[in-house]
Amino acid sequence: MSQVRQKKALPSPEEYLRWNPIPGGMLYYPGSGTDYGPMKLFFEVGKACRFIHADYLADRAEAEKTTQWLWEKYKRTVKELQPKKFKAQQWAELWHPAVREKRQQDVLSSYGFQQEIQTGTGKDHVDFYFLWVDAIGAWKHVVRAGYKPDVVVLQDHGFGCNWTTPDGFGGKGALYREVQKAGHWPEYLLVADNTRPWPGYRAVSSGGYQKGQMHGHLRAIYRRDGSEKSSHNPRKVGRWGGGDR
Repeated sequence: MSQVRQKKALPSPEEYLRWNPIPGGMLYYPGSGTDYGPMKLFFEVGKACRFIHADYLADRAEAEKTTQWLWEKYKRTVKELQPKKFKAQQWAELWHPAVREKRQQDVLSSYGFQQEIQTGTGKDHVDFYFLWVDAIGAWKHVVRAGYKPDVVVLQDHGFGCNWTTPDGFGGKGALYREVQKAGHWPEYLLVADNTRPWPGYRAVSSGGYQKGQMHGHLRAIYRRDGSEKSSHNPRKVGRWGGGDR
């Protein structure tokens, strides 16, 4: 009787990050809503400390609530951001042309803020940036400003990302194409089970739920396999390409 070789089960997202932390890493969450599950996972287990959420359908109170689990325990400093932080003269530049014309009133209301949350002694802190702009159009400006995320969350919540149908944030959709053009590929993706991963990434964890997440989708960690080419020279995961600290 021939023996069938069983495929080794993938670790949970938590297990994978315990073995492969990203000290000082940065996470970018397009269309974040009120979801703080990825932040909690990558901060507490993955040791990441910089987070950029971008969503024009979440208001400021909702955005601030995503970090409440931190600032209830630690001191925080809040400051307003200006578009020049992201190499732009005005916030309108951070909106993708395909949506800028459709949401002109929203474009005029754009803003951003930063929370620096002291999580320990000395320089230990979390930097949280919230951008009330189009997350797809903002990508190239984030990269140009020297903020080069190690992780991107891909979950199509089904609201603002509808303008990118049929692929939403996943597959070879609008966000993928912007990443191609900008020339920086994140090392990792956190992909929901309702969203297609980008080409060139393979699953390194099983799917799991994170405390604080929106909706009931399982999300798995994917890692870049190098099959997608870009003009960007690979860098060590967790090292910053620029920006102030």
